[in-house]
Amino acid sequence: MNTPPRAKSNTLIILISLALLPFVYVGSYFAILALPSTIRLPQFLSTGPRMKFFQGGHQWEFFPDYHGLPDWLFAPIHKYDRDHLRPGKWSGSSPRDEEFSFDWLEKAVSPAITPAAK
Repeated sequence: MNTPPRAKSNTLIILISLALLPFVYVGSYFAILALPSTIRLPQFLSTGPRMKFFQGGHQWEFFPDYHGLPDWLFAPIHKYDRDHLRPGKWSGSSPRDEEFSFDWLEKAVSPAITPAAK
């Protein structure tokens, strides 16, 4: 049985659309993150504002700003981004606060240890 040409073209359009969906999803994730912080999208289905930055001790974590869109919408791609693509952008450890550290003084005051001449 032959399929009419119109049905073949419709099937092809549907297959191409389904193949492009992951690219649209990933592209929209990065496009939303690239928006300036002053732009807010309509806050439908959103749980409200959340903290964007947390620092405790020497560890810090940065949370994405989806500009009013719900967090669950981009949770899968954000987890992949946080774990594999750009882990240094989303969390890390701060360097030691050298302003209050006296390591430099200890090095300057301690005598230089030189091997004994033989």
